[in-house]
Amino acid sequence: MLGGRLYQLRPCPIFKAIRSSLSHYHQPTAATSAGVQLGPTRHLEHASRRSRDNGETLPVPPLLDPITLDRRSRWEQRKSRPSVDAFTPFQKKLLANPFAHALASPARVCRSTNTLLPDAFLISLHLCPHPETTDPWLLPVSLAASPRASGPPYRFVARKLAVQELYQKQNWRSGVYRRITEKFGGKVGKITWREDMPDLVHSLLQKRLLRQLDKQFKHGGSRLVPCDTPHSESLNHLEEVSCILYFKSLKTHANDIHDRANNIIEACHDHARAYSIISQDYLDPHKATGAKHFAPIWWKGPVIPLLQPRIRFPPLDMPTTLWRGSRVPLYSLQDLLGEDGLRQLLVKSRFKDETCVVAKRSQYSTSMELSLLKLQAYTAIPRP
Repeated sequence: MLGGRLYQLRPCPIFKAIRSSLSHYHQPTAATSAGVQLGPTRHLEHASRRSRDNGETLPVPPLLDPITLDRRSRWEQRKSRPSVDAFTPFQKKLLANPFAHALASPARVCRSTNTLLPDAFLISLHLCPHPETTDPWLLPVSLAASPRASGPPYRFVARKLAVQELYQKQNWRSGVYRRITEKFGGKVGKITWREDMPDLVHSLLQKRLLRQLDKQFKHGGSRLVPCDTPHSESLNHLEEVSCILYFKSLKTHANDIHDRANNIIEACHDHARAYSIISQDYLDPHKATGAKHFAPIWWKGPVIPLLQPRIRFPPLDMPTTLWRGSRVPLYSLQDLLGEDGLRQLLVKSRFKDETCVVAKRSQYSTSMELSLLKLQAYTAIPRP
């Protein structure tokens, strides 16, 4: 009844007793007991048991039992690093083989082809803030410094053709995955891809290789042996040949013809793209007369006919030479580093008057050979 008398409820003694008993279990403890702090215990063969006043025993939790902790830590001790002196002959060959190191690198996803590849065959880009606008830029930091504090990487196959393909129509944006989005949030839409990315990656690969070659030329010792020619007749008397460093160019007149053919193909592609832009209203089925639908999200424009030289020729041209019936890599430093880079390398070297140098198989030169392989694969073109 409105306006009536209000009665105050008295606390129930039963609820009061339950609340006081429950509060005993919620009292904070000062520290966790362990070892001798557990009180009187009996140490059996495999575990410990705590003695009670009435003579009975209770099992001790494994996290507090000193016997269990001691036996568990026995199997958690770190193993010592392997000693090279104890390696078998086959293990020593693997340690000095650059291809084994490349294949043993962790597999990562290529954002260009969406396939798993060893990390040695990939280029990693990291997001770095622009010094003036603080907008994130994708840069090959791993080729110049340590990328530990640069966030999640953006990887793609180490091919110049792949870098050029990613820049066209901003195809690289489809490879921005969730880890990058979670770390940078709303700044993902402001990510910038440099227009000169193919040449930037090329120059950084050359500089890294030049540093490693200069170090080997100064401190390589007997690992580098000069030879007259890269032919098998000049190599068969040498032992443990890993690769050949040739100081001249391996390009022929066929390469000039191939470059001219590529220029003609690129000109045809430019004309085809210009025609597709001009005639977009006629070639696009989503803009045709009578169309009552919109273009889907994945639509990037009408398909235009383009020549595919990768179908007509083998994919790569990797020069090799014969040594005792086996194929070994042949690297032309003039083609890889350019004339200026080769001149800078040989100006104060003991090999400045030589034609080529043999690099013997050694664990101390695997990083140099990996850099040679990566730069060779980056600049490789279809065979003319």
